Formats: sequence, C-alpha cells, structure tokens
Amino acid sequence: MSRLFLTLLSLVLIPSIFAQDARVVTTITTDAKPAWKTWHAHDCSVNYPGAWSVDTVSGKPVLVRFQGQASTGQNVQVILKITDLDGLTPTDFHSENGPDRVAKTVKDAKIIASTGPDDSGAYTMDYVGDVDGARLHQREEVSFHGDKAYVLTYSGAPADYDEQLFMAEAVLNSFTCPAAK
Repeated sequence: MSRLFLTLLSLVLIPSIFAQDARVVTTITTDAKPAWKTWHAHDCSVNYPGAWSVDTVSGKPVLVRFQGQASTGQNVQVILKITDLDGLTPTDFHSENGPDRVAKTVKDAKIIASTGPDDSGAYTMDYVGDVDGARLHQREEVSFHGDKAYVLTYSGAPADYDEQLFMAEAVLNSFTCPAAK
C-alpha cells in the first residue's frame, strides 16, 4: 500500500516541480491592402497582388499594366495587350510577333525558351534584351479567341525576374477571358 501511495504521490509531485507557466497572446491584425485584387474589363479578368498598381490605356490595342516592386526597388510588371487580329490567322500573328519580331526589334535579344504554337495558335516565349535602354528579361504568353490576340508579358530586370516569377506566374495564370485559353 505504501508503495502505491509513493508512486501516486510521485506522479503528482514530479510534474508540478517541472511545471512552467505559459502565457499565450493572440492578436488579430488586418492587412492595410487586400492580398489580391481582381481587374475586370473587356469580358476579361486578371488577379493581381493588392500592393501592385494598375494603369489602363484606352484605345486600340487595349493595354493594362500591373506593376509591383522587387526587393531591389526596381519595378516588375505584367502587361495585358488585347489586339485585333485584323484578318491574321494565329499562325500569321506568330510569324509577325513571335521570336522573329523579338530578334529584329529588341536590341541584343536572346531567346531563352519558346513553346508552341499549339493547335489553337497559343505560344509562349522567354527572352532577354535591351528595351528602351534597360536590360530586361521578359516572358510573353499569347492566346487567341475569335478575332483577338491576348498577349500577357511579364517583364523585369534580370536580377529581379526570378525573385518575382512566382507572383507573375500567378497573375499570368489567373487571366480569364471567355474561351481565350
């Protein structure tokens, strides 16, 4: 009996000797800006980080620029360009605006990767080159619907490109337009 009593007493006393007080503090904070926002126009939508700015240029082609800032302080951006095909087929559009255009119009251009066009005419290309005096790394994703081409371009300085690529891909992948993808 005394052995049982000592065992029970030790089970009660030992944890209390090593017990520590813990204080849990819970705070609820709200972001000053929503994590993501959605741009809607021309029957299309794009999700973009809430801290990024949006600029729209009216007219033809439609241009929308979603712009953020990398840790280096340089801007990164995704541009949506909606343009009329004006009778061009997706194959013709690719011939005029694909890798050959980059090689001819972007100084010191180097195509890093290019995929497509697929059966719908959609294609993607990554390249670096000098644009308006700045060295940029760009990814263009082009899709077609009806008589329109939808060109999404992610652009940033080579040092910032990879850092912001996950965010830019989320923006690019969020693009929706009726049957454009």
